[in-house]
Amino acid sequence: MILLKDIVSIEKGKGYDLIEEYQEGSIRVFRANDFRNESKPQFTLESEGLLAKEDDILVVWDGSVGQMGFGKSGYVGSTIVRVRVKNKKEFSPFFIYKFLQTKSEFLKRKSTGATIMHINRKSLEQLEVPSLSFSKQIQIANILSKAESLIQYRRESVDLLDKFLQNTFLQMFGDPGTNPRKWNLSKLENSFLAKPLIGSMIPAIDNGTIPIVRVGEIGSREINFAKCKFSNLGSSDLKKYRLIDGDILLARAIGSESHLGKASIFCDRGLQVVYDSHVMRLRFDKNKIHPEFFYTFLQTQGGRKRFMRKAGQTSIQFNVNSKQISDIDIPVPPIELQTEFANIVSRTEALKREYKNSLVELENLYGSLSQKAFKGELEFNNQQKVSAL
Repeated sequence: MILLKDIVSIEKGKGYDLIEEYQEGSIRVFRANDFRNESKPQFTLESEGLLAKEDDILVVWDGSVGQMGFGKSGYVGSTIVRVRVKNKKEFSPFFIYKFLQTKSEFLKRKSTGATIMHINRKSLEQLEVPSLSFSKQIQIANILSKAESLIQYRRESVDLLDKFLQNTFLQMFGDPGTNPRKWNLSKLENSFLAKPLIGSMIPAIDNGTIPIVRVGEIGSREINFAKCKFSNLGSSDLKKYRLIDGDILLARAIGSESHLGKASIFCDRGLQVVYDSHVMRLRFDKNKIHPEFFYTFLQTQGGRKRFMRKAGQTSIQFNVNSKQISDIDIPVPPIELQTEFANIVSRTEALKREYKNSLVELENLYGSLSQKAFKGELEFNNQQKVSAL
């Protein structure tokens, strides 16, 4: 093993006078936001600065510590450090980049600062890098890079299935905002099997056994029970707030407009579940509105516009009450067509579960590979072709 500080130089960037658009003679400036895909590229016309080349590693030093990038060329901003390999014939920059990626969580844990976190320089410099031949470094970097590509491809496949369902919905039913198919408009109250019910202020306790569904646990098609806290309630409360298969749980009071109206569908697996006062239960007559139809309706822009027309806002939070939700006008296609869509959802969700299980396996494999790789425990076929990165 050899210490990172003996392999690389670490230099912090600086602040620049920035411009929004590229001009002749300007240079790209990399900032922390660039590693979260949250901002447009920015540039500077300054002639002096800390310049990064494509074989340098950029590491976010202040704020979102531990995020990093490779293959970028430009000036290094004030919240970033440039990590440059000293001897590139002995150590592959891409190998060092892959090594540092595996240490991201460690660097976060060791960071310092009360409000804005900063990487602890000593923790970074004292990282132990395995002493491997240059050819093995290239092989390890190649293998891990291919594994990352597979993981990213699987994640994109899961996202594409969600987009497929939204596109299928629009193809079958049209935009619910404009209702181009001229489906009959009906207020939601005409399709409820039971009156919308707002949850209760339910305290979580350490020895609780009944999951409490809060706003944070809904938003995807299935409730995220792994994040739930727990409570114990008497039989009368359990009966009042009992959920049945196909119930919709809706975020009805929240501080952010973007989260208002998030929803999930309850799938009955024999669980006793309750929900808090920021959540509302919707129970539809399935002969009029299928839960899968309404859930996807809320995911579309047109459906969300119809929902938000009725939602209100207090000085503290955005909210919607049972009267407002009941008053929403919604295009109602024939239930046979809604059921056909629900069957498509069922098959698509089954495929998505397979993809997610595959993703977990790939991520576990990647973790195992990287651990072995940076302990020098991976074995390679000597005849395996090595390509430079």
